[in-house]
Amino acid sequence: MPTFKTEMLIRDKSLKFLQSEGIEVDHAQVSDVDMPQVLRTRLLETATDAALQERPLELLQEMADIYEVMVVLAVQNGLSEEKLQEKIKERREELGSFSEGLFSYSVTVPEGHNAEPYYREHPEKFPEVK
Repeated sequence: MPTFKTEMLIRDKSLKFLQSEGIEVDHAQVSDVDMPQVLRTRLLETATDAALQERPLELLQEMADIYEVMVVLAVQNGLSEEKLQEKIKERREELGSFSEGLFSYSVTVPEGHNAEPYYREHPEKFPEVK
């Protein structure tokens, strides 16, 4: 029988489903200490899968997985799904959506502007253009 390396967090009911299908699953329970990092890794993996997905129904499935990971990550950090939904709504009302497709190539911030420290504190994300 072939064995395939998976090394990923799976949904709670997946283990029993796979086992009921005759599939052997080498697994372990993630510790509370490791869970935040495992969730973040799963979020990145699933977001990558979604970004590469071209079929609408499979994309919807990946987006549902992203949302589920976000909810569990929120709860792990003392938040709730309701708080997450509130924050989504708040940010949409305050900053808008991404639906217009606006893409920023660079920003020029006046010296001393209160936004300058934010960009300077994240040089890996916002390198200064000289």
